[in-house]
Amino acid sequence: MDEDLFKGITLDDLKMPGGWSVSPGQTHLYTPRERELMLRARAFAQQELLPRAPEAHKQVTEIKAGYQGKERRECLREIAKWYLKTLAEAGMSGSLYPEAYGGSGAGVVAECIIDEELATAGHPGESIRSVSLVLGTVSILRYGTEAQKKRHIPPRLAGEELSALAITEPQIGSDTSRMQTRAVLKGDRWVLNGQKRFCTGGGLADYVTLFAITDSSAHPHKGMSCFIVPMDHPGVTIRRQHPQGKPPGPPQRRLPPADG
Repeated sequence: MDEDLFKGITLDDLKMPGGWSVSPGQTHLYTPRERELMLRARAFAQQELLPRAPEAHKQVTEIKAGYQGKERRECLREIAKWYLKTLAEAGMSGSLYPEAYGGSGAGVVAECIIDEELATAGHPGESIRSVSLVLGTVSILRYGTEAQKKRHIPPRLAGEELSALAITEPQIGSDTSRMQTRAVLKGDRWVLNGQKRFCTGGGLADYVTLFAITDSSAHPHKGMSCFIVPMDHPGVTIRRQHPQGKPPGPPQRRLPPADG
């Protein structure tokens, strides 16, 4: 690789429109319905999210610098919930989930289109959206009981309940074949023991979707189970929230026009 040439490359060289969204030439495989969704999501991101992104980043920075403990958690949760509720009202959440649970059932491609367009606005709430509505919830849709689906999916899509994913562990990273967290059934209750790490949004979540080994005699991928763990349970302890640097500001360039 020519290092000097590589260092000279700028975002403009990537031929992407302002805001880092996809260009018209990259959407030739979209169906008319998918293209309409892209333009609608793009217009929403530009008109509703982009103007609010700078103030939201400022609020997050001030909260992290000036608050601790429960007060800090609740302030950040308020921002996250506002973001998710705003998306829900605009029909921008729930593409992966059936209408029976408050979703649109539009599918994976629609979810990717919405995620890509909303991300261009640079609002700090977008990371929570991806974690709460996808990583922390899709396992419930796939493997949960009907009662669990009805209990947890609708309020999450509405921005009333936050979730996160707990897989990575301190000693083994995300190598699930060496997962150390164990769950043992005692009577009618499961008792979990272990540590999880890098649970994005875990400090803000109402529940985490946690993976643990329930059958040590089987291969870990077959002896693993998924649990819905309330973060206010007495046995749950957040030992450390990894510090973050000053969050990057939103894109300085505007998003591409909503009609293109």
